[in-house]
Amino acid sequence: MKYFFCISCCTFIFFSFSKCTFALSAKDVVQKYCKLDYDGATLSSHNFNKISNLLDLEEIQDSGWDTVDIILNFDIVDNDRNDNTVSVKYDVIGTIEGSGEFIQKNILCIVDYILVKKNNVWKIQNRSYPRISVNTAIDHLSKLLSLEQDEKRAKVLKVSIKRLKKETIKIRSTPCTIQKCIRGKNEAG
Repeated sequence: MKYFFCISCCTFIFFSFSKCTFALSAKDVVQKYCKLDYDGATLSSHNFNKISNLLDLEEIQDSGWDTVDIILNFDIVDNDRNDNTVSVKYDVIGTIEGSGEFIQKNILCIVDYILVKKNNVWKIQNRSYPRISVNTAIDHLSKLLSLEQDEKRAKVLKVSIKRLKKETIKIRSTPCTIQKCIRGKNEAG
């Protein structure tokens, strides 16, 4: 009986502390979201289950995206503000519009993600259009191209893929401008 009580207590303590240990910080939640976004999880509703546990679904009104930023990388920016805001700096090389056309931009974009803690778990309350890697963009456009029946749009997709492939081997030589991006809108900053 003593052993049963001891084992029960140890099990309870272990699981109590393990929940605390494995809870992600606000910064970790945003880092995970950005990595999934970078890899293309936000491009399709078919992948929504990969990111849904990171989002405050009561606050986010999701819709299809007509714009996708193509990024080289992203970094979490340390800030001295409150715990529920995490800033991310994106190294944006360009944008793909709804037509499939790649438009080169070369900017640093800072996005503030606002989080809320629900049931002791951080959730992102705001998000904007996808920000994906060059390789993810090439893969995505290639899939669109394989399904495309309109010759004009197919040509636009082919040109965009070709330009993105050049970006993967080109070393950045032009300076970036910095923009403050809020919910998908760019504000010069």
